[in-house]
Amino acid sequence: MLDAQSRSLVASPAHPDASRLAWLRHPELWVALALGGLLRFIWLDRAMWLSDQNDLLDLARTAVTRGVIPVTGIRASIGALNHPLSAYILLPVAVVTPSPLAQTIALAIWNVLGIALVYLASLRGFGRGVARWATLIFATCTATVQYSHFVWQQNYIAPLLALWLLCLFAGVIRGARGWLASATALGLAAAMLHPTALALLPVLVVAALLSPRLPSRCELAAVAGLGLLGVLPTLVWEVLSHGYDITALRTYLATPGRLDLEVLAMMPRAFGDALGADSLGSGTLAAHWQALGTALGI
Repeated sequence: MLDAQSRSLVASPAHPDASRLAWLRHPELWVALALGGLLRFIWLDRAMWLSDQNDLLDLARTAVTRGVIPVTGIRASIGALNHPLSAYILLPVAVVTPSPLAQTIALAIWNVLGIALVYLASLRGFGRGVARWATLIFATCTATVQYSHFVWQQNYIAPLLALWLLCLFAGVIRGARGWLASATALGLAAAMLHPTALALLPVLVVAALLSPRLPSRCELAAVAGLGLLGVLPTLVWEVLSHGYDITALRTYLATPGRLDLEVLAMMPRAFGDALGADSLGSGTLAAHWQALGTALGI
């Protein structure tokens, strides 16, 4: 835990540019929103639509037409079933229309909102200079644009993590009340959409240690309650299915692994794709990375 002097330094006021609604008058935010919105809304009618997308919409629409509450999502690559939050997020649109295009538009709107949240989180944590460039890169990066174009549970995570960062900064910088419960709820939601978000758990623990305000018993009870609420649908499914996901996970873990260095050869091209080599031009660092991957025959 931090001593009193360290806590007073950590608890310094938030960046003045992030106070109240002053950040809404920053022109760079609206430039990023305009560019990011344009890239996320063009060619929506050409969005990728494969079995996962079909299964997700079918699950949500079936829940609406039959008046039931899903306790699982679609099947994951390891054989287990995903958390039903992946279906719940589609329900508001599915109640109105079964149109895949409507769900795709809703996803694009959600990710445009994520651009503003990234700007605000960067501004409060690191200042206006970092926020300007971080948001512009996030708004125009090929990978983030691509994953805003088709319905998939992972594609809803980025705005949630921006909100999660805002909660962390509120707790560490300002010592706000209730930040831990809010951050836990957002982190759990992200993990329910994809378990890789659990890798952020150590960051949450460090933030709790750095916060000038220790969490109260009520906050800790809220965190425990949120965790129980999050796993409740899965617990119901495991009881009803006699441990279906546990069996699938055990089978997956029992499958012999193998060491394959091909992933090292794939890294240059993957890094170039993430930086948007196709859209940034042949003279960029990202394009050189991608060219290296091509030269390696991948």
